[in-house]
Amino acid sequence: MRYQIAVAVREAEYARRLVEYVRLSPFAEKWQLLVFTQPDALIRHLQSGYPLDLLAAQPPLLEAAKPYLPANVPSASLVANLRTEERMPQLLQYQPLPDLLRGFAAMLESEGLARTDSAGGQTVVTVCSAAGRTGKTTFALHLAQAAAVHNRQPFYLNLEQWNGSAVQLQPVSGGGEAAGGLSQLLYEVQANAEKAAEWLVKHAVRHPYWRTAYMDSWSNQEDRTTLGASHISSLVETIAKAGYDYIVIEADERMDDSKLALLELSSRVAWLTNTDGITHSKNELALHYAEQQWPERFQRIKPKIEWVNSQADVRHPLVLPPSCRLSAELPDIRQWRHACAAQSLESPLYRAAVEKLFTAWAKGGMEVAAQR
Repeated sequence: MRYQIAVAVREAEYARRLVEYVRLSPFAEKWQLLVFTQPDALIRHLQSGYPLDLLAAQPPLLEAAKPYLPANVPSASLVANLRTEERMPQLLQYQPLPDLLRGFAAMLESEGLARTDSAGGQTVVTVCSAAGRTGKTTFALHLAQAAAVHNRQPFYLNLEQWNGSAVQLQPVSGGGEAAGGLSQLLYEVQANAEKAAEWLVKHAVRHPYWRTAYMDSWSNQEDRTTLGASHISSLVETIAKAGYDYIVIEADERMDDSKLALLELSSRVAWLTNTDGITHSKNELALHYAEQQWPERFQRIKPKIEWVNSQADVRHPLVLPPSCRLSAELPDIRQWRHACAAQSLESPLYRAAVEKLFTAWAKGGMEVAAQR
């Protein structure tokens, strides 16, 4: 079901820009935006009895519409400046469009019409491992796909030093304009933070198979090398402001202050492992280092860590310490070892295991999504 939102403003250019922005944003799948510039057209729409979930209008247009507005439809006044004496809900008209849409979303939520999973309205899942070849990219993209199936608005953010996800993403048509990839996004965040979310909506690429938005890799590797904790926080904040409410971040193997900051801002940490002795040893060393280097911060992160066995094999069961929580065992799809394109990674068994894990996490459960 799409929420019906009516906006009434006198300025035709503002109306056009708002419609275009929503059309390109993640909200397009959730909302049907109706824009009116004349009171007569708005009144005729209200008199027709069409369903409406929210009305936001400039004060004169809102006043004209009041006699025809159903009592159960929430409304807000679109104003140039907030007035403390005004009792009716107010929204600043001339603010960054991502912030205006978040205001619409907050009103829908307050009326019980929309759901958010965290205080900020978004979920951030970081996928990591201290060892390579554990299937981080495959798992991260399947997790984003599962989020889309469940009507979330996913964004896949790859923060690896050497980002190889292009092999599975491959160039697609019909998405946004890549425009310099993550390097350009980082520049927009640093140079023009207020407009960065709006820029992202226009330039993010949406993959038709994985059903997630993303940006191409770093066009300048130096940008990734110098990426600090504050940069990561700003990137995630911008993605959330753009309307993406399920952010899947793929991290690389390193363990440093920036990585720890990423884990701190995450809702969950999916730590991939398998029964390989070298993989197990690397994970153990990385976590031991974090615990020794940042003891207090790491203790706050530990409850977020969900262990995922990415290559479950009934002949070689995974053994974890009692303090580690095993959340999922994913099937080992041997034919994937030489697969590249997204369609080559089609496995109902694997997809079902990831979707089961997504559902368990959404419910706050810890059920192991076992697939043998």
